[in-house]
Amino acid sequence: MAQEPSFWQQLRERRVVRVAVVYVAAAWASAEASALVTDVFALPIWVPRVVFVLLALGFPVALALAWAFDVTPSGVKRTPPPATARARAPLVVGLAGVAAVSVALAAWWWTQSGDVGPRAVAAAEIPTLAILPFENRSSVPDQAYFVDGLHDDLIIELSKIDGLMVTGRPSVMGYRGAVNPREVADDLGVSAIGTGSVDRAGDRIRVNVQLIDPVTGGQLIAESYDTILAPETIFPIRSELTLRIAEAMSAALTPDEERRIQAVPTGSLDAYDLVLRGRELYEGSPEDVEKALELFTQATRVAPDYADAWAWLGMAYRQRAQKGGYGPEMRDSARLFAAEAIRVDPENARGHYLLGDLERALRLRPNWEGPLITQSTAHWWRRRHVEGLRIGARARQVAPRYALVAEHVADHLYYLLFDEESDRWMGVAEEIDPGYYWIAVFRSLYAAEREEFEEAELQLALVRQRDPGDPNVPWLEMRIGLLQRDAPRVEAAARALVRGRPDWDWWGQQVQSRALLAWALVEQGREDEVGGLLDDALARAESPTHPQETYAAAQALMVQGSLDAAIERLHDAVAEGFPNLRLLRLDPIWDPLRDAPRFVEAVGIIEEDLARQRAEAESIIPTIP
Repeated sequence: MAQEPSFWQQLRERRVVRVAVVYVAAAWASAEASALVTDVFALPIWVPRVVFVLLALGFPVALALAWAFDVTPSGVKRTPPPATARARAPLVVGLAGVAAVSVALAAWWWTQSGDVGPRAVAAAEIPTLAILPFENRSSVPDQAYFVDGLHDDLIIELSKIDGLMVTGRPSVMGYRGAVNPREVADDLGVSAIGTGSVDRAGDRIRVNVQLIDPVTGGQLIAESYDTILAPETIFPIRSELTLRIAEAMSAALTPDEERRIQAVPTGSLDAYDLVLRGRELYEGSPEDVEKALELFTQATRVAPDYADAWAWLGMAYRQRAQKGGYGPEMRDSARLFAAEAIRVDPENARGHYLLGDLERALRLRPNWEGPLITQSTAHWWRRRHVEGLRIGARARQVAPRYALVAEHVADHLYYLLFDEESDRWMGVAEEIDPGYYWIAVFRSLYAAEREEFEEAELQLALVRQRDPGDPNVPWLEMRIGLLQRDAPRVEAAARALVRGRPDWDWWGQQVQSRALLAWALVEQGREDEVGGLLDDALARAESPTHPQETYAAAQALMVQGSLDAAIERLHDAVAEGFPNLRLLRLDPIWDPLRDAPRFVEAVGIIEEDLARQRAEAESIIPTIP
């Protein structure tokens, strides 16, 4: 009696192996094609998932058909079954095993790809969303300011909800006109995308807003409003949209949050329109800032009880200071108008922000990148870099596409002596915004403090090229010249600041420039020209607002020859949080005391503090999104 062929021989004779190889290759190609088609045509993300699952489940079916049938010149014919039950047993076991593996693989792939529908939104511990810029469908083109204002206001209202993480305006404006919500959601790390359009025609307005689940492509909400444009309609629409989105995102609101969202900010549509026009200009050129100031001022006259108009007027004075000079009168005006905003509305977050009450501002608007960035700056100035990195991680959640946030992370890492990580994050900031102004400024400064003077000069040239009149140009010249011990260069740069930009003084530049100008003159043997420079510097630093100012006062005392007073003032700066260990090690002004016990002690305090913070920061750095 002929020996029954082995199971493997039967698989080969029945071409099952060939079918398996061809099927796997074809399935792989089909899966890749489905992913490509999904991206090109912006199909729901579950399309390639369904294709993969069907292909996986079809594999055992294909093998079974290959075993049972054969393709011959005369057509498809059933293959004779094995003669004995013993010969059929491996087939049953094999097909069962393949089927089990296929089902398990399909189930695993489905579950790993995420939930479908609104459940995916609700699954996140804190729901996250981004509202993309609204489309302007108005027949009149100059309504862009109004459309962008409504979009910004919706983000502001949503940012008042502590149980919801909404991406800030600076990170979403680059997605104007985006057509693939899934790609945007992946970029921003959010679980829902809001889109909308506004059509303003005369005294009527039509607003359409959709909230999209990027996993399925389905709409979580779709709201449309067509009404007369008036305070009693536009603000309730904004409030209703905010509450509907919060509900769709399963975000719980406190009674206070709901009350603040439903509040009507002003009864004057004219004042609201003036504020929106001013906000459109607020971040532009110095000339635009002046126009914004006029518009905000008009708004306060039209509606003196409009808190946001006062707050934005304060913001404009703050912006004027940053654009055109840092005189104290600018800061005083900003604080004055912020105080008026709070008098009108004690819960005005922008007013508290301008007055420096950052914690109160964040309690009123927990997802606002502005106070977070300011907190980060304060931590940076006070050598609290671990806290700054934690704030940076939170700010990156709110503003993942905001170069300023990435640059702040880089700054903290630089002062912690994590140079590679700092350079990487400065690169992130540059990738987000290649034209971001501060990248070249800090790259020049940091290169000089690492004694990489060729790179420092290259970055300084970029700063000068962008704006030859920028006060950061002589300030960087002064710092680079000091570290190179180039007294004539320091003299020229310091004079440019003392005489040319006496209003520029936002972290002690006026004290620094006078102290370093005196040093440069002494180094060149021209002590008789110092005059009252050092007395002026010390008088300006009597009530320091910044550790850099205290450090500059210590430099002035060194140049004056008051060594004991200088070292005590240096210790004051260190106690206040002076962060710059590299500068302290390289600054030639300290050469006479370099080996003095009190100077070595000051350096040691900073070194010990940074070593402690570096150890703590090691676990934080990988968590920054």
